[in-house]
Amino acid sequence: MPDLPSKPEALKLVPNKARLYPKFQSFKLQQYAEETHLKRFPLPVPPSRPALPNNARVGFQDVRVRTGWNHLSQGWQGQSVLYVGSGGEIVRLQGGQVSMVGKIRLGSRTDVYGYYADVIEVGQGMLVATDGLGQLFVLQNGEIVGSWQEEIPFILFDGRVVDGEPYILICQSLQPPSEPTTAKPLKGEYLIQKLKLQLSPSFSYTATASLTGAEIPKHAILTPDILLVTTSPYRLTSLPLDPEEMDVDTEAVPPPLYTFFQTDTDIDISIPLPLNTPKSAIQIAFSTSTLKLHFLPPKSDDEPDLSETYPFQTAEEKPLWGAVGESTWTLSQSPGGKVLDIHLEKLPGGPTRWLRLFEDEDGAEEYFDPSERRSILERLEKYTQSASSSYDPGDAVRRRFVLEEDEDIDSVDAGDIIQYFRGTQLIESHGHDLLAVPFVSQTLGVKVSIDMCVFDMVAGHVMTVPAFSFVASSKRLRKYSRYTDDFAVIIESGKGGNMYVYYLPQDGEIAKQIVVRLGLDSLGVGFVPGEGVVIIGEGENGFEGIVVGGL
Repeated sequence: MPDLPSKPEALKLVPNKARLYPKFQSFKLQQYAEETHLKRFPLPVPPSRPALPNNARVGFQDVRVRTGWNHLSQGWQGQSVLYVGSGGEIVRLQGGQVSMVGKIRLGSRTDVYGYYADVIEVGQGMLVATDGLGQLFVLQNGEIVGSWQEEIPFILFDGRVVDGEPYILICQSLQPPSEPTTAKPLKGEYLIQKLKLQLSPSFSYTATASLTGAEIPKHAILTPDILLVTTSPYRLTSLPLDPEEMDVDTEAVPPPLYTFFQTDTDIDISIPLPLNTPKSAIQIAFSTSTLKLHFLPPKSDDEPDLSETYPFQTAEEKPLWGAVGESTWTLSQSPGGKVLDIHLEKLPGGPTRWLRLFEDEDGAEEYFDPSERRSILERLEKYTQSASSSYDPGDAVRRRFVLEEDEDIDSVDAGDIIQYFRGTQLIESHGHDLLAVPFVSQTLGVKVSIDMCVFDMVAGHVMTVPAFSFVASSKRLRKYSRYTDDFAVIIESGKGGNMYVYYLPQDGEIAKQIVVRLGLDSLGVGFVPGEGVVIIGEGENGFEGIVVGGL
């Protein structure tokens, strides 16, 4: 079992003022000569996109992954792009040419709904591909040199060669399929593994790292360490020796129904309670390192029963992230009920910035702007009354997302968590919004005010696309957001969608903008230096590719 880190270290993503554009005014629309720079060509085979049955019970995680799937992957050193065709063909697009560089067998299963087929070029001439249903293939110079079948389908996130050895990063459910559904994902259901592939004398793999979490990451790559972007944290774990032991953490605990705000010296915790909660039902015990909250059973039918509702409660004191001094609490009225406010004073000499409230991660929302407190409490109050009367463990994740069928998922997102696993060391940062990912580098484009700041996990802030957060928020059909060292692009969904290109300002005040009419429903995007942005999709005349050059 690996040495698990007791506390993650803080990842500081602080913008460099020298890389910002405080005098930026606007983007200026430029003419784009489509007849000169835009090249269209038919695809020999469409990308592999098996359709789900109309009555398929598929959960939010699977829907999210399928909706935003990018069928194009970057080839070796970013010099081409690849996709898996409907017949298992591996197709390369490079230099305006389309060629087939291999073929895999596409499986068929009725016991589970999988993902789309995918391929990654981990080294020159070495391809790793999956059919999306649990089969993995390794190809060398177009020939299959090894394969295996997993019972549980997986997503192939990334792959690369490190010190001459091929590694891949995959994500799969911890629960083996018992019926073709992912309708109720539970906390801790997903497993991410970094696998070292061994091609001789027989094909096998060794798991060099294993992480568990409650959702499929938005973004995951090998650097060669593991970099994740999620909305709930992953934790380093050991691999179970017995396959049946993989059913861990299936009894999900309720989500924390509280939010908190902190300064360098204080922490304020807010917990929404039913309107008829008496002050006498609340018991709180403080120490310099722990906090204990307990609700007494109701004394009459008019009082709510909170004794088994809130996971904030513990039979013993709960260890805090840092040390505290003087502490107080109050119970106040709110428009939708009552609010229990707990005030903690951080002791001097301790950490000024807490990564979370308690030593153990519980996914609670931290708000960074005091004006956000009201909206967060309103979301929590939405189900406080029902939570006080009954609790179904199977609804834990649905509670966390505040009833998916009732509310847009974006409106309850507490922000993205960036996690960087370097061996047994975890460095993480909370409360971000991932705006875009690069075509070929290992950076992240994060929202900072109305801008997008691009961060390298080691070098820090390396680039800024001014006002990109602002313009991206206006694109309701936005499907893909990517960037290079010179520009960022937004690609819309639908056959009437456009591609918007935003450049970095040369004078710090005005930057170029280009709009390209695509005329196809985009299914994948990539970038080839010297050629341009490559897009594949379905147009009026069938499946085709587009190279947007002259950028």
